[in-house]
Amino acid sequence: MKYIKYLLKRNLIYIIIVSSYTIWLYLLIGNNFIYDTHIGDIAVSPPNTFLTIISLFLCTFTACKNFSFKMKKINVDQIYSLPISKKKLFLTHLIYSFIEVSIILFIDFIVCLIDIFTSPNLFAVGWFFLYFIVLLILSFSIIVIFSFFYTRGNTICDGMMNVIFSIFFFVCIFGFINNLFNLRNNIILYVFPYSGIIMNDELFSYLMCKDSYTNQLVIEQYYKHVLYSFNIYNIITPIIHFIGSIPFLYLFIKLNVKEKPENTMQVSRSLFSYRFFLPFYSFFITYFFFTVIEFELVYLFIFVLVGIYCFFMIYNRSPKIKKNDLIILIASILVGFIVSLIKIFIIN
Repeated sequence: MKYIKYLLKRNLIYIIIVSSYTIWLYLLIGNNFIYDTHIGDIAVSPPNTFLTIISLFLCTFTACKNFSFKMKKINVDQIYSLPISKKKLFLTHLIYSFIEVSIILFIDFIVCLIDIFTSPNLFAVGWFFLYFIVLLILSFSIIVIFSFFYTRGNTICDGMMNVIFSIFFFVCIFGFINNLFNLRNNIILYVFPYSGIIMNDELFSYLMCKDSYTNQLVIEQYYKHVLYSFNIYNIITPIIHFIGSIPFLYLFIKLNVKEKPENTMQVSRSLFSYRFFLPFYSFFITYFFFTVIEFELVYLFIFVLVGIYCFFMIYNRSPKIKKNDLIILIASILVGFIVSLIKIFIIN
């Protein structure tokens, strides 16, 4: 508890600055663009979308910011010397990250709430409170997932790349399945790490505004697309995303407790970093390139190879690729190419 208070005091200026900026952003953009959509004199677009967008940026940035101490030898030596176990240390930083995001979002929530009560609208305001509670729960899930992937890197750059790689991980898997078997579904819209929060936003936008549907003019001019797009996935997706974050919480604690201080600033050899993601994306990029791009543009694949090679250079911090890495790289590209040929000439 004392350490959390210390972190709060240390980051108080940051919280004030970010809160002030988001309030200014809402007054400048959110109020006029997201919320202030009117049918006559009545506001019909709820402000929760603004909170959703802010939460996405905050959760991603906070997960990286509050675990950057792990990426610098001086900070690691200082923090690991504290009279606290590694497990408590990382859990404390994780809890603090959630508190930090919650404080900023709560301030923005109050501003949005004041705006709702001071503007003529047809909102069922009670749903806005429940929306905010669910938003905080899902924000914690995102912080857990991104904190896990970020801490699998040994440098700030590696950690950020892990986060970026993780964002598109399930999208590639389900996109591949859809493309390979010619499936027609929108499942890739629900497997982003951010999908739970986005679906939560759509769900409560519907619930907050459902009373407005008695107004035929509102239905025809504004909510028609919402009525047709609302489905069961808006309820299921947030639940699945929250449950799906639990294994990441377990791995986050287990792997960081075992982390050795001497790994700091070294090549990131974690299974949840370049070591896995580079062959993974090499396969999928090769597959999608040859199944989507026109045959006349195949020569552009040279740029794909150069890009993959650059990532391997970042991974090894050297222009030389190790023999094992080269074998894995060639194998992943060849498998991607072979599967693309099977798709083109056999499955199609």
